[in-house]
Amino acid sequence: MLTLDEIIIDRRFRGPPDSGNGGYVGGYLASFLDGPAEVTLRLPPPLDTPLQVVQSKSGTLELRNGEQSVAYAVRTELDLEPPKVSYEDAVRAVRSAENHPFPMCFVCGPERTDGLGILPGPVAGKEMIAAPWTPGRDLAVAQRVLPQFVWAALDCPGGLAWLDAAEGHPFVLGRLAVRLASPVVVGERYIAVGWKVGRDGRKLFSRTALMHISGRVCGVGAATWFLMQN
Repeated sequence: MLTLDEIIIDRRFRGPPDSGNGGYVGGYLASFLDGPAEVTLRLPPPLDTPLQVVQSKSGTLELRNGEQSVAYAVRTELDLEPPKVSYEDAVRAVRSAENHPFPMCFVCGPERTDGLGILPGPVAGKEMIAAPWTPGRDLAVAQRVLPQFVWAALDCPGGLAWLDAAEGHPFVLGRLAVRLASPVVVGERYIAVGWKVGRDGRKLFSRTALMHISGRVCGVGAATWFLMQN
């Protein structure tokens, strides 16, 4: 195994109270690969802890906490054509803080003032959720939003698509595949969407997309979530 880097997941980027947001962590790890990638989370990503990014001879990337495997990433293919949603419909769909499983999540937490502020809710007349998003300068280098934040934006809408069906049970991300299609730019207006595609027991399957207000697709995601027991 070859050690490529050491990273620390800052507490700001948490999803659940004591672990990193899955999309952010997955995107950080996947940024060491070229092209579409699939990240599988094996453990809740610890916060404020030095983690090692290592690469096997086969090219698989792994995020490790000492001897523990936190996540791994592989190259993949993802061909997905998202449904169209207008920016106005996304604005109208924004959900209130009620019944949110992780209100301090960096991406979708309604109680955060320093997060992404993506608060998707049901779109009228469609089996999906959506929210508007305008990324800030603190997420970018040279005006382009860093991959880990785009992955984060493609994470939570897939989980929250299952919010009403989860009947109060929390759920966590297990696997996320993402294809980034075009740059996300600071100050531009975007639409984040998510929709359900199936369920197998405690496994919940969803798809997500991030689109520019013009309709251009910037990224798509395919996720597996795990329903937890209270």
